[in-house]
Amino acid sequence: CAAALSRPYYFRIGSMEEFMGIWTITGGKLWNGTAFTENPGLSRELAGEADRKLTLEPEDLILPGVIDSHVHLWAPPSISRFGMDAERLYAQGVVGAVEPGSFGCRNWAQASCYWTNAEKLRIKSFMHVLPDGFAVFPPTNVSRPEEIDENEVAAAIQADTTDTLLGVKIHLGFLYYKSEETDRGQLRLARSIADKTGKRVLAHISGSTLDLQEVVSYLKPGDIVTHMYTGFEKNVFSGGSLSSAMLEAKKRGVIMDVGHAAKHFSWDVFRKAYGQGLTFDTISTDLTVFSFHQPESNTLYDIYHLFSAFLEIGIDRDEVFRAVTTTPAKIYGLPLDIEKQTLILRRMESHLPLADGVGGKLELHTEYRPACFVDNGKLILSPDCMNG
Repeated sequence: CAAALSRPYYFRIGSMEEFMGIWTITGGKLWNGTAFTENPGLSRELAGEADRKLTLEPEDLILPGVIDSHVHLWAPPSISRFGMDAERLYAQGVVGAVEPGSFGCRNWAQASCYWTNAEKLRIKSFMHVLPDGFAVFPPTNVSRPEEIDENEVAAAIQADTTDTLLGVKIHLGFLYYKSEETDRGQLRLARSIADKTGKRVLAHISGSTLDLQEVVSYLKPGDIVTHMYTGFEKNVFSGGSLSSAMLEAKKRGVIMDVGHAAKHFSWDVFRKAYGQGLTFDTISTDLTVFSFHQPESNTLYDIYHLFSAFLEIGIDRDEVFRAVTTTPAKIYGLPLDIEKQTLILRRMESHLPLADGVGGKLELHTEYRPACFVDNGKLILSPDCMNG
């Protein structure tokens, strides 16, 4: 941060005085909620900063932060390390996140209290149908569907007063005892709980033992399918052609989420399904502490690498950015305001290979990275690498 001032003025906070600087931002493209347009010129008042001019490159992008619709977050109920620290995401301009059910009815309230009171990142979350969720990971002593008290889960959901709980999460084909019977039992349980509480169902379908036609028959408008482009058995092409049931579910309002996670995604399935009309609503990482900025994982680092990969293979830029801004903001109640939070992304060269779960790989040649992030007049990420 600059130490000198060209035109300071002061305001008082308690017994302290702090100066404000005016930053003028020219060039680049500005997000208007649906598309990028030429930046007409912006100015931001920043506490403790000198006046400054930022001249952006034509491919630099200005937007109100991004939203990751599927990222596992750490909270105190965790017994084993699994979730990400939310502050690490926020520091890079991720301003909203959906926590996809790391905790169950017996520990979700404690996690939610922590997120609500300790994190700058705005968080919505799901409650896992498993009573203890992933507090221990990998899960041990996992309850079978018939052993789960539906009323206990529903009561915990109804007890929420924070307006942050979205619904109930199920993992099809994930549990070590997986079978058609247990997957079907999870679907029935989740549907009943969601109907009792007026909430949504978030269905992890990667590895499901059931045909997707049966899976989506349990889902209603506003419910979410995540890992929609999985390459595992029972994927959208397991019947030989693109699943008409998935297309129909999307048309009736079931939300389609990418949920990459490397292992729950196939570049080949994505290319074919997208080309035949099965498009995504939200782009998300399914990020955990094991994959965030871990070069040896050779799979996934963060939301910026992931949406850059979609741009790499030719998906329309505005469509990609709607899936990490406007669409999840509307679906999950995570409002964006570019006057309060301003993120600048810079296009850079890259040589990162993004692997999938079935042996495929896509190498990035260019990617967008966060270069500057301002939150309510405070500089969070400094644009030292930019012209100024």
